[in-house]
Amino acid sequence: MDTVVSNMHSPCGSLPDPDCQGYLCKLSQQWKSWKKRFLVLKDACLYFYKDRNAPVAVGAFLLHGYRVQSCSMTGKKNTFEAIPPEPLMRHLRFLADTEYEKKRAELCQKQLQDGFYANSDSDYLT
Repeated sequence: MDTVVSNMHSPCGSLPDPDCQGYLCKLSQQWKSWKKRFLVLKDACLYFYKDRNAPVAVGAFLLHGYRVQSCSMTGKKNTFEAIPPEPLMRHLRFLADTEYEKKRAELCQKQLQDGFYANSDSDYLT
């Protein structure tokens, strides 16, 4: 947990060897609106940054036990969700710009579930 806290106070570019990184929209639970965020997946933790140049993360989630699957939301294409292992844990919903980006992001998170990772330098989660 100390590593997660330390990483949250670091710029996203300073996290060595991220498993995946890129832009996706995340559904805000408080306001029920979509916020575009730069996400970095590192060691089963998903860090949220306002953008690629942000000095610190705005949040982080430990994804151990989460399950990733497509979902449908009224008026939105290319949505998927990360379902927690326990009902009291936070449910995460994401929106990608294209079907291709959605599939790549889902694959990255599913690989995490299976215990192996994909590295990429693209602009989107891969």
